[in-house]
Amino acid sequence: MTLPKKLQLEETLSTILYFEDDLKLILDKPYGLPSHQTKDPKRKDFTTLVGKALEYPNLRTLNRLDLNTTGLIILGKTSEDQSSKEKNKELDLFLSNCQKTYLFIAQGIPGFESQTIRNHMREDQKKMKIVFSGGKVAITHLTVLSKDETSKLWLGKARIETGRRHQIRLHLSHLGHPLLGDTLYGGKGDRIFLHSAVLGWKSGEEWKEIQSDCPDFWSPIFSEWEDKSIHGLITNKNKKEIR
Repeated sequence: MTLPKKLQLEETLSTILYFEDDLKLILDKPYGLPSHQTKDPKRKDFTTLVGKALEYPNLRTLNRLDLNTTGLIILGKTSEDQSSKEKNKELDLFLSNCQKTYLFIAQGIPGFESQTIRNHMREDQKKMKIVFSGGKVAITHLTVLSKDETSKLWLGKARIETGRRHQIRLHLSHLGHPLLGDTLYGGKGDRIFLHSAVLGWKSGEEWKEIQSDCPDFWSPIFSEWEDKSIHGLITNKNKKEIR
């Protein structure tokens, strides 16, 4: 199979399969679709749809992207036999060693060019919150790529060392710069702009990397920006600048 390849999930829904080996798949998750099964058995989810399309019945969702987060998602090939435990260990190790970089659009004009946030988080009903005792450590490295004084928005990248639920969303909100459209954490708008853009990992002596373009609905946001290089940053042409 030549990759990347378009994979039809339903009549009106498709994805891109970027990478496959004996252990895992890397694909592009669309907006508004749960990554994995929810409490509602009738609700469609990305992992199940991919499993049906490729006839892989035991896929495991590794990096659980939020409902409205787009981009690169890793699905592990598990099984129901005795090898399942060892495969899951391999998948856990891969996920922990994989470098994950996201692109986002946030509100306000930041007073920094780069910043690392390290704190502890725990669940608080449907949200996450920062705590001073208990919780789990969360580390996010933020970099400003472009900002626009007129719209009071900025494009940034986030490289995460940990994978807590809502980690980037909460960290940006904590800084006073919620994601555009993230009403749960103080943002305004009707669409969240958060995209899993780059996954990189070491395979033997070789560095492998998968890159994903931002969805088409991002482009109109930048139509009035003074920084005309912005369109290159959200496509594969200039992904070297966001690693």
